[in-house]
Amino acid sequence: MLKICSVKKKRKELYQITDRHLRRLIQEEQEKCIVNLETSLKQPSTSDQLVSITSETSNSSLQNKNTSKTLICNDGPSFSTYSDTINIFDEPLCVTDNLLPEIINNFDSIINSNHPCSTKSSEIISNVETEMHKSNLCDKIRSWAIQFKVSHNCCNSMLKILNSEGLSVPKDIRTLMSAPKIEEITTISNGTYIHLGIENMLLPLLNSLSVIIPNNILKIGINIDGLPLAKSSKSQFYPILISILNIKQRPNLVIPIGIFHGNTKPGNVEEFFNPFVTDLLMCINNGIQVNDNLYRLEVIHVACDAPAKAFLLNVKQFNAYSGCTSCIEEGTYVKNRVVFLGTDSPLRTDESFRCKLDEEYHKGDSPLELLPINIIDTVCLDYMHNCCQGVMKRLLELWVKGKKDVRLSDQSIKEINSSIQNLRSYTPSEFCRLPRPLNDLEFYKATEFRLFLLYSGPIALKGKLKKKNYLHFMLFSFAIRLLICKETCIVYNEQALKFLKLFVNNFSILYGEHLVTYNVHSLIHLPRYVLIHGPLDNFSCFRYENYLQELKKSIKCAKYPLQEAFNRIKEKQQVISNTPYQDLEFKEFTNKPMSSVNVGMYLLNPNNTSDDIKVDICEVKRKCFVIKVSESSSVAILLCHEDE
Repeated sequence: MLKICSVKKKRKELYQITDRHLRRLIQEEQEKCIVNLETSLKQPSTSDQLVSITSETSNSSLQNKNTSKTLICNDGPSFSTYSDTINIFDEPLCVTDNLLPEIINNFDSIINSNHPCSTKSSEIISNVETEMHKSNLCDKIRSWAIQFKVSHNCCNSMLKILNSEGLSVPKDIRTLMSAPKIEEITTISNGTYIHLGIENMLLPLLNSLSVIIPNNILKIGINIDGLPLAKSSKSQFYPILISILNIKQRPNLVIPIGIFHGNTKPGNVEEFFNPFVTDLLMCINNGIQVNDNLYRLEVIHVACDAPAKAFLLNVKQFNAYSGCTSCIEEGTYVKNRVVFLGTDSPLRTDESFRCKLDEEYHKGDSPLELLPINIIDTVCLDYMHNCCQGVMKRLLELWVKGKKDVRLSDQSIKEINSSIQNLRSYTPSEFCRLPRPLNDLEFYKATEFRLFLLYSGPIALKGKLKKKNYLHFMLFSFAIRLLICKETCIVYNEQALKFLKLFVNNFSILYGEHLVTYNVHSLIHLPRYVLIHGPLDNFSCFRYENYLQELKKSIKCAKYPLQEAFNRIKEKQQVISNTPYQDLEFKEFTNKPMSSVNVGMYLLNPNNTSDDIKVDICEVKRKCFVIKVSESSSVAILLCHEDE
């Protein structure tokens, strides 16, 4: 059912509009002045020379010609005296009706003459245009520097060139960026820590987004992970990241809340994580006030790799006898490693975790116990580390570098590389990396392992890998395909669980019991987390890993990395807060496919809706259709749908 609603678009700030649009606004203000002048001259007067004019038709037509646009300027030049400077008459006039047409017809010549008031108006408008041009240029330079992570020395050199060409820009990039004041840096075990604050980081974002969040509940995900800063030293970051999961316009949005810097990971989990937990509890209990909306926070998942998860839960590491975070399966020591051969052990529960029933599993209290969450269900498995960089990488290493009974021959590897090379020209742009030959296996990234597991592997391995090993691999590929697709992850969840259990049980037969480690064993728990959180991509670490690389590239100097990271984050935050949501250009809407959630962000008045109109879905062939409302105008209706 479709409803035709009155639409109210978001107004742009004055300094963001084009010169052409400014001239149009000035012309409209001139027309308003003409109407006001005409109205004042038509009013009855005590003077005998003033003639009362009552042409309501012409008056209404002139008023309808004007548009009700309001100029709003917060950061740009002041425009509060604009309407006063347009009025060129300082004193009341008594004009006969034969002079009125002459005044109206000659208004443009009067306003452009050497009249003192008109000269003042022209000077103000000229100053406004100059300030707007300067503001637009500074905004573009600021966005360019942040987008491409340009060093300050490079920016200062460019600003010097622009100043030499007569452009009015700051001499130093720190002035342009409005370098923020460094927050308090605290010293904790093994390094230093800076806390940015949840509310401080979310407020500019929520102010700049023109979206409606259901029930005003922000569903967030949490991630912590180590980030080496250089290959020549042990210097590393250990940031606390969050993502807002229910803003579909920004699905990969990641926000840093705290950053630890040291040569090792933090020594004490409570000292490191308690400031974040305290801040999060305050936001959960009190909410975040944005204009007239009060937003509540809800923790949906905590996604980390195995070492970070064990550190955050304050439990034994993944290679311990009680290392599984999902079940109470006890490991077995085989060939210098701990393996998990069982697949039917009882699952851990939130109650058993908080009561510490498994004494061999816990090392102490976890900061997560302070949060109102189900710890076992919320701290989930991440398929990026578990499946892509874990099991898939292990299989490829066994096929390329393993023992003779499972290793591929040199001829088979050449044929596989040839098949992968042929697939490169058919790989769509949605994949961020093209497939590479197996000779570059040690340089593979997680996205390349995912591409091989789901798409290129089943094609390239067919006929080259032993049949039993190929069928075993296809169990793994089919199961992940079912769990990663939102249409099949729930319906065929039990089937995916059967595939994964069969894969884990046969893994020890084909490759040996000593290789059924934590990653292989954890595959049987993936369907359970899919039932809780949805498709695998809903709670994966891909978005967080992408942000870690962005954070790393923003560091240009190793002397004060924590302070530099803070400055870059705050500079980007200021650009986000000063940049409203950009309107979609028509050519972007028609020239390439795009998601419907990126189109049609309007404020709707539900009181002005029409009756329901039924449209057969078979008749809808485009993302918009046009309704003719008169001979000269039509209304374009955007067909936006929301994913179920």
